[in-house]
Amino acid sequence: MNKLGYIFCVFAISTSCAFSEGLDDVDYAFRICNVVERTGMAIDCKVNTFSVDITMDTIGSEGKKICEDLSKFMSTQTKVFKGSRWQIKIISPYSNGTPIAKCKL
Repeated sequence: MNKLGYIFCVFAISTSCAFSEGLDDVDYAFRICNVVERTGMAIDCKVNTFSVDITMDTIGSEGKKICEDLSKFMSTQTKVFKGSRWQIKIISPYSNGTPIAKCKL
């Protein structure tokens, strides 16, 4: 993924997700997946028990940066994940389903 694609992803989340009060953690998790998938950067995105699993064609260092930035951004949008067990997992299609990056939401 190139820098422009990454910037577009962050912009898409910040402008189209329309985070609002009254949503629970699961609603927010599905919204994250929806926006990430709409950017075209994710091959797949699934909400699992306390995790948002994003599969994208990326490498470990880039995946870690994406994970951290999504987590930081979400902390500015809602406190619904604060202190919870929720996490983001970035998975490469070449990692046999093993996350190349994980971070708390």
